Amino acid sequence: MALNFTLQKEKIEFAGGDIEVRGLTFPDISKLIMVHRDSIVPLFDKYAGRSTEKMIIDDVGEITLDLLMSAPTMITHVIAMAADSEDQFNLVAAIPIGAQCDIIAKVAELTFKTNGGLGNLVAVVKNQVRSTAAALKLRP
Repeated sequence: MALNFTLQKEKIEFAGGDIEVRGLTFPDISKLIMVHRDSIVPLFDKYAGRSTEKMIIDDVGEITLDLLMSAPTMITHVIAMAADSEDQFNLVAAIPIGAQCDIIAKVAELTFKTNGGLGNLVAVVKNQVRSTAAALKLRP
């Protein structure tokens, strides 16, 4: 059976430019966890006991704020990765924060649509953080 797949990308325009992004993949998420594990593990510890449903419904704002406070370079890395422009990290970092928020929202939408919904993605991320932490002999 041949693969029949067209990667979905969307362009986001903002003052001064535009960027075309796609949803994140499992390898993308793994790389983000490996590169940013020092920022992610404390967040994992904070939210580890909560159900996926509670995190989706009740904690999204708190999680987003925690990410912005503890892992701002990860946010930029997500955008650069979703734009297939990791080599332009500094340029992506210079995008105004309002535009970055719009871009992250679009990346999230494309990721969730592609990978089976928000609940599935949260479960995948939790499992990958747990596996990566165990492999690196960290705690979760």
